[in-house]
Amino acid sequence: MEQLLASATVKESVEYGVSEIYPDIGWRTVVETFYEPITARMWIRGVSSAQYNDPNGIEQTIELTHWLTDLTQEQLLQIESRDEQEQGDLSAELIEMMEDAADYAGVDVDTIDQWLQNGMLTTEDGSFIKDNLNLYKDNNGNPSEEEKNQQAKSLTDLKNKKSKSGEGSAADQQAGQDEIDPKTGLTYGELEQMDFSEIWELMQKKQR
Repeated sequence: MEQLLASATVKESVEYGVSEIYPDIGWRTVVETFYEPITARMWIRGVSSAQYNDPNGIEQTIELTHWLTDLTQEQLLQIESRDEQEQGDLSAELIEMMEDAADYAGVDVDTIDQWLQNGMLTTEDGSFIKDNLNLYKDNNGNPSEEEKNQQAKSLTDLKNKKSKSGEGSAADQQAGQDEIDPKTGLTYGELEQMDFSEIWELMQKKQR
């Protein structure tokens, strides 16, 4: 977190690792965007967490969150447009059924269940992530603790992981004031005159 606060610029990312001094402690740092309804603004926040097992063998998590900076209207539109495209691309990385996950990994359902008990992560709705399946397949179901901490548990995690490794593509698009934004039907000049709550409400209506 100290490194984030001292940085001149930040971008969405996910980083994982294990403490070099205390190898039983895993750490995770996430930089993500979120909408704050009270001030009606989009922000970028940093979330730093550490995981360890207490004397009773129960995993404990310590988490620190810091709001880093807010976003302009143009940055908000760029993020929304990029995320919509990447969401579709990354959906192909998910497998809903355990039987299909077993077929993908070339193992049986019982093996998938063993991997889950050994710490393989799925999304909140229970979908299997191909990247995590590959990790357990390549390590015969027993990846290291550091590798376990590097698993994705959502499409956002997977997007940031691929972006960090150079597999993702998230090029920002520059647009003139008179150019039409395809998501809203308004020009970028018009959008810049609106506040965040108006833009956010407009985008939500377009997605319904």
